[in-house]
Amino acid sequence: MIQPFFSEAAEVIEATHYMPAISIILPFEPKMAGKHELKHRLHLAVLTVHKQLAKNYSKDKVLAVNAKLEEAINTIDYSSYKKSIAIYVSPVFQKIYYLDIAVEEKIIIDETFEIRDLVFSKKDLHKYLVLVLNEDHYRFIIGNTTQFIHIINSVKETEAVHRDLPSQTGNFSDTASQDEIDRNKFLLLADLCLGRVLLSHDLPLFILGPEQVIGHFKQISHHHKRVIQYVSGSFEKAGEQEIGKVLAPYVANWKRVCQQNVLHKLAMAVNENKITAGIHNVWRDAQHKNGSLLVVEKNFMYPAMKDIAADDVIEPLEEEVATPFYIKDAVDDVIEQVLINGGDVEFVDEGLLTAYQKIALIRFF
Repeated sequence: MIQPFFSEAAEVIEATHYMPAISIILPFEPKMAGKHELKHRLHLAVLTVHKQLAKNYSKDKVLAVNAKLEEAINTIDYSSYKKSIAIYVSPVFQKIYYLDIAVEEKIIIDETFEIRDLVFSKKDLHKYLVLVLNEDHYRFIIGNTTQFIHIINSVKETEAVHRDLPSQTGNFSDTASQDEIDRNKFLLLADLCLGRVLLSHDLPLFILGPEQVIGHFKQISHHHKRVIQYVSGSFEKAGEQEIGKVLAPYVANWKRVCQQNVLHKLAMAVNENKITAGIHNVWRDAQHKNGSLLVVEKNFMYPAMKDIAADDVIEPLEEEVATPFYIKDAVDDVIEQVLINGGDVEFVDEGLLTAYQKIALIRFF
């Protein structure tokens, strides 16, 4: 069932006529951290808000917004399995979001609420996935700025996967040598395992290995569009320190890595027929709760008006009009819909989504 047009995002934005507007964005996960710890963290956040309000606003406004903040805090659901919480409060309004995204703690006191602050508060994890390929084995490593963690070794942990492959796999000719057949089977196994790893570790991907092995892998892989960089060389005996040095130039510009990774996800979604492009189409699918990852060019905004006959249809609008069907920014509403329904949101630089009309949605189905 489609949600009513007057979305929670619109509700938050409309409440900004009554300042101050308080936004508290915190990591949550009560099943992991415990209720007592979360209450203490919220208490410290509230104390910070009280101090800042007392410095900058009249006593009447401080009392009104503090009352709303206390009211909101008392309604928090500690049985939630969500990763984060966002609390919006003004003198006349309070709203709580429970979200599936990891965030950094942020407290904002301003004249307005910004739904996009939820995205800007996301935790920036400098983590990436490394597949090290060799002639007779492969290994998967998760790396960051300080350490590497081996998660799979082709000999010790993937023998069961090898049994899943048929005896004749891929487009191998009858005249191919047994060595070539075995090599391609092995690389198909590595690619199959890569697909499973990406499901649980959806990170920027780097592949290291001899040039010839990488060349063969590119030909058979179903995940080549997810690769940020191939690095040729012999890494069979390379330790963590050496791999870190090799990858350092490629991860130095982390923003570029992340944006490239997002664009690769969009390309994969195109192949899987799970992509929606353009604000009108994205609005429709977001209203139907079918959004896994929303990608938006930063600063893209779209005033619109809801179709009178259908909540999942909008029309472009060049200037504000006095009507309940007016939408100040359809992009903000889409962001809110995707987040509260279990999806994620990423911003990219202007010009990167030209092929998708500035906004794209990877659907659940």
